[in-house]
Amino acid sequence: MHCELENRESPFTVLLEHSHLQEVCDLEKLCYPSPWSEQLIRNEFAKDISFRLGLQVETDLVAYCFSYLLPGELHLLNLAVAPEYRGRGYGGYLLAKVLLYAIKRGSKFAYLEVRPSNEIALGLYRQLGFARVGVRRNYYQDNGEDALLFERELAENDLGFFQEFCRVY
Repeated sequence: MHCELENRESPFTVLLEHSHLQEVCDLEKLCYPSPWSEQLIRNEFAKDISFRLGLQVETDLVAYCFSYLLPGELHLLNLAVAPEYRGRGYGGYLLAKVLLYAIKRGSKFAYLEVRPSNEIALGLYRQLGFARVGVRRNYYQDNGEDALLFERELAENDLGFFQEFCRVY
């Protein structure tokens, strides 16, 4: 399945900077029952390894992804889509853009943790070629839920797959 973004809106990606802090914090609170704190998000803007990409519709930030770009790998930390924009392919589009960026910067692997209860995210990650490689027991502090560890090998020949995934743009 490809991301099928509605044509009546024109979402575009933006590199998130410290000036986006409040928008990210607001969106985080809308998207998660146990959101990251403002200080935690603020800290991400100061890390050299932090890669932050957002999706904007007109002037509104509607989705964001925080990740770490490390030598040879990408570690996805957080992906959020505003509730009123879910189901439109925005999360898949944004994640595909992050993966394209990582490949172009030499990443050979991408990793992430996800709650077993997050069926929508699990479907998206599998759709983009991620495979389950492990479990982190009691990973989530809010409820002790385990995290499933997913991995995806990345290569230059994946560029076409991710570009096709977001063929609308």
